[in-house]
Amino acid sequence: MNIFRQTLAGMRYNLNGEKPKIPILVIGSKGDRMVSPSCIEKLHKHFGGDLIWHPTSGHGLPLDEPEWLSETVAKWSRESFKNFKKKIA
Repeated sequence: MNIFRQTLAGMRYNLNGEKPKIPILVIGSKGDRMVSPSCIEKLHKHFGGDLIWHPTSGHGLPLDEPEWLSETVAKWSRESFKNFKKKIA
């Protein structure tokens, strides 16, 4: 039942709004069977920022690969916000 609600919500979702003025990271999993890579790419294209793919994980990336996820976000955060501070200084 939950998968039907999630599918319906995904079909109804409408991208709107402005691109964030701060760095943004979009993370997707190539092995995700619930969210198509094209949906992740559409989000990335709309909001901009950086897109990083996990090559094999499924939909539960934080449960499947918690170390990879935390290391990836930490590295991205250090680099992105260092560059962001330079831009606004």
